[in-house]
Amino acid sequence: MNALILEQLTIRMILWDLSMPWKKMAKELEFQKLYKETIEAQIPVVEWKEWIEKEVQYAIVVTDDPMLSEKLWKEKQYAVVYYEQTEPEEMVHADYVVQGFEEVGIQFLDRILKRHLHLPWTILFTERTLVREISLSDLDELFSLYEDESITEYTEPLYGRREEEEYTKQYIETMYYYYGYGLWTVWNRKTGQLIGRVGIDQRADETTGETWLELGYIIGKNWQRQGYATEVCQKVIEYAKENLHFPILYCVIHPQNTVSIHLAKKLGFRFERRVLIRGKEYCRYKMGLI
Repeated sequence: MNALILEQLTIRMILWDLSMPWKKMAKELEFQKLYKETIEAQIPVVEWKEWIEKEVQYAIVVTDDPMLSEKLWKEKQYAVVYYEQTEPEEMVHADYVVQGFEEVGIQFLDRILKRHLHLPWTILFTERTLVREISLSDLDELFSLYEDESITEYTEPLYGRREEEEYTKQYIETMYYYYGYGLWTVWNRKTGQLIGRVGIDQRADETTGETWLELGYIIGKNWQRQGYATEVCQKVIEYAKENLHFPILYCVIHPQNTVSIHLAKKLGFRFERRVLIRGKEYCRYKMGLI
């Protein structure tokens, strides 16, 4: 597992409640990925029946007991993953339901725990940056980033402070929680500063009603012309292809924004047609990911 991913983990313990004990289960092929990564990340796996509750804030429960899953889900003390091996008679509530563990690893469980705790996901790393979901604590730096008028020359400005806080809350709950993607924040790994935004958002043509997935980005004035936009956009395109399995990605750019048009072409996008958004005409560029 990547050392950078290990550094970002929130999870500290897995509480195991399956019909077969963890040590026996770990020998099965289906659980080899999780078993290997718990050792690599030094995450202890403790049998639920043997668990004596202590001060472990960042624990997640994995169970195939529908009653336990319902109980823990209602109490909200632990994040809970329900292992659905047979079709239940009634819907079982949990933070997440899985039907197999072949692809389940530590980062997967960590992201479920982060959702439970309302913590932002780390999306990816580049050589110089960290890309992660936005949180309300980022707004001060975000407003500072948008103070420069050049940032909003071709992009939408922020709302007022109260409106932006409410918008961000709703965005996190809808785009991140429901879709699993959206517009993220870009941080300089060396200084810890917010230097921009990048991500994948949904757009719609006002004329035809067609919707599509769009790659978008901004880089703060102090970090422009240093290759950051190319660096993060290339990684986001890879992420969209390998993790989100999108077949097509678009860029929508103001026809006078020659810098972004140049970047889009450099990334591999090709002009397709013009579209109407909020009464203004934009150029739409297209990239196939399959």
